[in-house]
Amino acid sequence: MRSKYQPFTAPDPPNPTDMKTTHLFNKAAILLPVFALMLGGCTKEQQEQLKPTAELQMEYAVIPFTVDSGGVAGELQLTLNFDGNALGQLLTDNGYSLSQLKEFRFTKAQLHLTTPATGNYDLLHSISLQLGLGSGQPVTVADLDPVPDGAQTLVMSLGDVNVAEIIRDSNVQLVVKAQLDGPMPAFSEHSLDLGAKVVVQP
Repeated sequence: MRSKYQPFTAPDPPNPTDMKTTHLFNKAAILLPVFALMLGGCTKEQQEQLKPTAELQMEYAVIPFTVDSGGVAGELQLTLNFDGNALGQLLTDNGYSLSQLKEFRFTKAQLHLTTPATGNYDLLHSISLQLGLGSGQPVTVADLDPVPDGAQTLVMSLGDVNVAEIIRDSNVQLVVKAQLDGPMPAFSEHSLDLGAKVVVQP
């Protein structure tokens, strides 16, 4: 005679891996709608700020220039041969485009007097570097006021200014402006060393 009672069999213990996976799916199911709501409530600008960014360091080739200004006193202004395509090349080499550029800030601006070899910048009272486009208002990116006595190299103070909108144009101009305490030598040679931080948004 067969018993109507079936033997009791304990259920298998829960698999910890299955529990963890279920827990992660539950958490994701909760967080994804929350994140979507957050994005939905943000402006376009705020959504852009939430996207990840990448940072590149840029070193410009040294920019040499000559000042032929015997008898010039007061103010000196020079437009340098600035490579406006260097930034685009850097971005291309790293897999980015100019449209992804979000920030460009100069991190180094050093001016060196190369000729005459025994000369210095004592005749300069102050100096500034400005970046601009055509007839638009230029932006000062570095300056030094006053110029220290006896210096052959000037390490300029950097303004924490984002010039991405200007620098992405290949026709950008870099201008040196200097206030003089007296006449400059008839002939002098200089070199400008620039570095920058470039931030892109992939």
